[in-house]
Amino acid sequence: MKETLRKGWCPGALRPMMARDGLLVRLRISGGRLGADKARALAALAEFYGNGLFDLSARANLQMRGIGESNLAPLLDALADLDLLDDDPAGEAVRNVIASPLAGLGGGLDIGPLVAALEARLTRDPALHALPGKFGFLIDDGSDPSLAGVPADVRFDAVREDTSWRFWIGLGGTRDHAEPLGFCAPGEIVEAANWIGRTFLTLAEKTHPRVRRMEGLIERLGRYQTARAFGGDGGAPRLPYSGAILNPPPVGLTGADGYPALGIAAPFGRFDHHMLRVAANIADESGNGELRLTPWRCLLLPDVRVIPPDHGLGAVGFILDPSDARLRIAACVGQAGCEHASTPTHADAEALWGVVSHFEGAAIAIHVSGCQKGCAKASRTPITLVGRDGLYDLVENGRASDIPVKRDLDLDSAHAAIVALRRRV
Repeated sequence: MKETLRKGWCPGALRPMMARDGLLVRLRISGGRLGADKARALAALAEFYGNGLFDLSARANLQMRGIGESNLAPLLDALADLDLLDDDPAGEAVRNVIASPLAGLGGGLDIGPLVAALEARLTRDPALHALPGKFGFLIDDGSDPSLAGVPADVRFDAVREDTSWRFWIGLGGTRDHAEPLGFCAPGEIVEAANWIGRTFLTLAEKTHPRVRRMEGLIERLGRYQTARAFGGDGGAPRLPYSGAILNPPPVGLTGADGYPALGIAAPFGRFDHHMLRVAANIADESGNGELRLTPWRCLLLPDVRVIPPDHGLGAVGFILDPSDARLRIAACVGQAGCEHASTPTHADAEALWGVVSHFEGAAIAIHVSGCQKGCAKASRTPITLVGRDGLYDLVENGRASDIPVKRDLDLDSAHAAIVALRRRV
């Protein structure tokens, strides 16, 4: 089992990663659709084999934390019984597909079969297994909550034309910033993704150091040459500006596209086995018996039209208020669970909630990162605090890996610096 315990890449279930609090087992839930029964089973497994904690990642993956090495084999057997394991580690590593959270429920285009077909191609095609572990695809059916503000290496955004649908293809970013390639029919998505993936591998092979993401390739080649390299002419149209990067997460009762759901957020993506059981019970009792995982670190409970008075969701720690300041702060696990981190990121993020009022517009205003890897948020943020030797460096309008404008700040100094920077603007 020792050969499966790796560090420094995107883990899975078949290749978990050792963290400070034990093995990290990441489950790629197909389409983000998790039945309440399976959710309760996962809660029991997390309590029995791990430390009972989960993280909901920015790719809508579910991470089980604190798994003991001796518990890994029986946990994998249990996950296989739940049909939550891939056939092999290589296929699992590249099955990175984000789908619209309420897909198939609103009576419009059902992208479920398209997602399943793309996942099958990724897992079964050995050539595509060479794609980097962080390389991801996205299929947006055009419904709310929209995935337009969620970045991806390759994205397919649905566009309705009279009674038919086609998909806009974008490379490397959100819908508003990705490089446009053109359009394809729904039935062409899998082959388009295959072509783009193989072309990326060919182009990336020629770069040094080798690029790992589509955005890096675009930076290396330029937008026009990238489009030409992938079969475009550099003149493909963009979709109308969505402004979705500013959208808050879908928390509270929603009626998106006429289909009701309840959004419940986990502070900084962290929840425990008890919280998952409570959510699963509400999904059964008041919804359609399903939980939908989202890239906004919240769960959607479809068909919940009224919050039950004795729901207990807030009491166990879920956020139901869309104006809660914590929704605008991203934070990684920090020193509690990561050997690279030297700061208590969750506690420090909680302490910064009052500063959020100084920001307007950005859905995520502050990113508290335990190190320069920036695992909680890969894209630019108005303010990023980067942990280093127990203190923070401050990056303005950038990523955790960018050059900071201030260094060696304790939490109080960071708080004051953020306030001063925002007043200057």
